[in-house]
Amino acid sequence: MMPLSWPLLSAYFLVGMLAIAFGKCPTQCRCTSLEVICSCKSGDSFILSEIPANHFTLSISNCKKVRIHGTPFNRGSFDRFVIQDSSDVYIADISFFGVILIRRLKFSNIANLTLGSLYNLKTDIFEMDNVTIAVLDRGVIPGIAELKEVRITDSHIGVIRTGALHFQHESLVDIIDTSMDHMEKNSTCIDQVQTFTIRNCHISSLDEDAINLMHVGKVVLSGTSIERLNEGSFLADSVGEMIIVRNVFSRVGSNAFYHMQNVVKLTMSENWFLHVEPNGILLYLEVVEPAFVIENNQFSCDCNLLWLYQDSGYHKLDKFFNSTCLAPETLAGISLKDVTPLITVMDQCLGFKAIDEKSYTTRNGYAQRNTTVRALSVNSGENLGSSSAMFVTIFMFGFLRFACI
Repeated sequence: MMPLSWPLLSAYFLVGMLAIAFGKCPTQCRCTSLEVICSCKSGDSFILSEIPANHFTLSISNCKKVRIHGTPFNRGSFDRFVIQDSSDVYIADISFFGVILIRRLKFSNIANLTLGSLYNLKTDIFEMDNVTIAVLDRGVIPGIAELKEVRITDSHIGVIRTGALHFQHESLVDIIDTSMDHMEKNSTCIDQVQTFTIRNCHISSLDEDAINLMHVGKVVLSGTSIERLNEGSFLADSVGEMIIVRNVFSRVGSNAFYHMQNVVKLTMSENWFLHVEPNGILLYLEVVEPAFVIENNQFSCDCNLLWLYQDSGYHKLDKFFNSTCLAPETLAGISLKDVTPLITVMDQCLGFKAIDEKSYTTRNGYAQRNTTVRALSVNSGENLGSSSAMFVTIFMFGFLRFACI
């Protein structure tokens, strides 16, 4: 028998080493030297408990159910780990101890995602696109280390528990086109992040101190509707620049923005404030323009806005009163400088009126018309007397039109 040549021995040795390194290829997967591609061709369930290491890509797609448990990630590194186009994905509390790095972790097109804590996970980029999560529990994201970028887009998150979103030392955190039902107290902590953006989102309610901003370079809140802001929903400490533009705030609780004292530069413009409780936009007024630019916003000019005219501190912000009335229709488009509360001899607020009775043109898409501005109650249940009955009728008609826009 002829002895084996050195090249052949080397080949056998290399194959053996590769087999040890790669491990067993999981069922329903195709493994190459670069990729592990797993797909449920008939929409079946997929269970991952062990994977071969040292591949560039791990992809799981087109499964009815995906279950990941145990310690499938215990060595090596990946360029990408992607789970996509699946109905129900459950990832138990798992440890990534021994994994050098997963450079990009992405969840995409998942109807129901349940995440446990991801301990010792090191990843550069964390992405969720078109994902639904009923509850995001405490400790899920904080288990991820060395994050550089976080992107959550086109997704829905039901409840964000306290301590669920804790981002530290990242360069970029973006939440875009995403709806969130409720954010608990201290649910979102943004610490030493260069840029934090919430854009084109919908948030139903935020508890006190729901969003904590500490040592953040730039914060952008734009194009977002927030149904309820409670007291101190935003806590800002050492924020370089904060931009709040083109948002709709349905109800702003008292002192909702009170804890934003350590913002170097604030721009708040082109927002709609439908209902603002007393001192709802209370700020530290010793900081004046140009550091704070608050202008071109729209308010419901009702008795809830009375505090604005009672606190002389807001007059330090020259551009603040460049904002206009959003409602009632009879005052729509009039500058806050040109309206005043209507107070009876019994100190009862009946609404707002124009300072001077004059003709004006509404600007919010209504037909062009001239009218004499009269004092009207914003609260339709108020009794203004028989002499004002006609104007109450006009107001109610206008309010209904406004509410249907």
